[in-house]
Amino acid sequence: ETDIDGILKDGESTYAPKVSSLVEKLAQDFVNDLANSLRERMLDLMSGMVVFVGGGAILLRRQIEASGKVGNALFVEDINANAKGYEFLYKMETAGR
Repeated sequence: ETDIDGILKDGESTYAPKVSSLVEKLAQDFVNDLANSLRERMLDLMSGMVVFVGGGAILLRRQIEASGKVGNALFVEDINANAKGYEFLYKMETAGR
């Protein structure tokens, strides 16, 4: 997993170029399949702003942008953004107790 993350983060690795290119291709296929699946569920990724949050989104940013399936993407670079959001929701939920 760490090796794959390294390839996707900066495109550099100690692996053979064939391995790196396979990882890149599979990541692109995953992003394309995900976007197609969302579109099938009537989520239009081309007409509005799509906000990507979390480490996975940051890791797959190049593939998301290259897919051509997202019109206007915003990437939240804070790796802790999801946790901060859930903490905020928890505080809001428990504030009246």
